[in-house]
Amino acid sequence: VRQQAENRLRLRKPLAEEEVPLLEILSSSLRGELRQNMFEAHMVCHDLFRLWNNLFTNIMQEICVNAAGFIFMRPNDDLFLPGQACNNAYYVVDGALDYCQEPEKSPVDTVLRQRVAKTSWLCESALWMHWTHVGKAVSRMQTQLVSLDAPSMIKTVGKHRLVNDVAVEYGRQYHRCVTKARPPLHPWPSDTVVPNSSFHTIMSSMARPVRVAISFQVLQRAERRLDTAKLDLLEEEVQDGVTVMLNNAGQLERLVPVAALEVDRSDGRVLVHIGYQDGDRLQATCKLPQRTIVGDESATDTLWSLVSEMLPSVEHCLSVRCSDTQVADVQWDRSGLPTKHVRTVFHAHLTDTAVIEQMKCRSVGRTRPVSKASSVASWISGEASRGTRCTRRSETSTHRKFFGRDNPIERDLCSADVCAIMSDSGNNLFTWLYREEFDVLTRPEHQRFLQSLISSVQADSEWMATV
Repeated sequence: VRQQAENRLRLRKPLAEEEVPLLEILSSSLRGELRQNMFEAHMVCHDLFRLWNNLFTNIMQEICVNAAGFIFMRPNDDLFLPGQACNNAYYVVDGALDYCQEPEKSPVDTVLRQRVAKTSWLCESALWMHWTHVGKAVSRMQTQLVSLDAPSMIKTVGKHRLVNDVAVEYGRQYHRCVTKARPPLHPWPSDTVVPNSSFHTIMSSMARPVRVAISFQVLQRAERRLDTAKLDLLEEEVQDGVTVMLNNAGQLERLVPVAALEVDRSDGRVLVHIGYQDGDRLQATCKLPQRTIVGDESATDTLWSLVSEMLPSVEHCLSVRCSDTQVADVQWDRSGLPTKHVRTVFHAHLTDTAVIEQMKCRSVGRTRPVSKASSVASWISGEASRGTRCTRRSETSTHRKFFGRDNPIERDLCSADVCAIMSDSGNNLFTWLYREEFDVLTRPEHQRFLQSLISSVQADSEWMATV
């Protein structure tokens, strides 16, 4: 006790605002500007506050004046303890904290420890719901934090109609993330992490009228930087479900909601879409079966539309276990705008193992010769009916393999590894890949290898894939 007291007496404590009487004689407007300069740079490290700051005049100054404050902690100071009610969110300006959860006081099986570093947020849940701490946070060294009082922030935001609409919908979606986070699919939410609650994930899941209102506010401010054709195109996309935002660099950014399907099997491989019909040729790709969510359509509705159109032969035996959200950077070629796909990935498996065998490519037997031109033409034109089975050829003949220095994965792929599924919406090629292989083949530098594999499907004169 004596040692800690002596050590703390030697530390120099920064001045608090109430210890500077001069501030009391300043005008309210000047004090507002001063507090904005003190807190805004830290607050806008959160994407939502940066959005408000970019779109709505004076809102951040009001929040800085009414709801923000500094906390200065000595080494080994407690910021909060498990079981305490929480009305504040925190941002680490400098220093670091140790966060600990114990089974006796938190919903964990073992003791969990986590370092909370500079520029991290804690207890954001307190801004959007009644929250109780589920862990203990202790400063590792002299640490400075911004404390944001939730009741004061909510009262301030409520004075601005559109900001309030955004806050209410954001809070509703954040609360949904908290209530959905539970084992075995996800860990329980904590004071530091709420699964699937990233800013882009929440924004893309907000009600369509709110996303449209935000997007048009962004486009209105950026219209001088856009030509008429591009502006019209973006406005049309916004009506279809795309959200237009401003990124960290102040550039326009598109958020595109996508529903994706990850079908796995017992050996760890997943079903990957590697080609599709483009006119009279096959075009290579490498991605999970996916589709953009349009308008007011839900991710679940989009999933089953995707299955019925791209994978009709497995619809009856597809079992969806769970879903999660992933955010991926992509490039929109038509405008060059930075784009993020916010994917709701549905994890599933097939209950009928026979379907897996049927999805494999089948070879055309010697008793049924098929020319290169006829096999490709019949597949592309859809003349080969669904469910048609071709006899296997003799084991002495082999499918074309692709390996050597151009093969980026450790095993040989050939046309026999590819399956073709024909549907009314178009013809598509799929294969089963290990996750490591999928990660490798999605890289742009391997597009040429994929196109070679897809071309082999067209060039191989001795097989035709049907399911």
